[in-house]
Amino acid sequence: MADEITLTVSLPTDNITLTISDVASGGVSDWVPGEVPDGIKNEINKVYAIDNSTVGNSASVQLGQTIMRPGIDYTLVGPVLTMITYAPTATEYFAISYFKV
Repeated sequence: MADEITLTVSLPTDNITLTISDVASGGVSDWVPGEVPDGIKNEINKVYAIDNSTVGNSASVQLGQTIMRPGIDYTLVGPVLTMITYAPTATEYFAISYFKV
C-alpha cells in the first residue's frame, strides 16, 4: 500500500483537503515543513530558491497569513520559486512546505 498523508487546512470560508499518495521518495520523512526560501525580501524581489525540487504539486506557499495560489500567486520550477502577485517585505512571514524529490 502506498504512503498516504492527508493535510487539512481550515480557512474561515473553506475547508481544503490535500491528499498526496505514492510519494516518490519514500514518505513522511521527505516532508519539508515551513522552509524559508532563500532570497532578498524587500518588496521588490520576486525570485527565491528552495533547498530541493518538489514532488508534483505538493507545495504550499504562505505569505503572512495567506496561503498563496499556485499559478496565480506563484510559480515553482525545480527549486526556483517565483512570486507573481506579491513580493515579500523584510518582516513578513514567508515559507514553503512540500515533499522533496
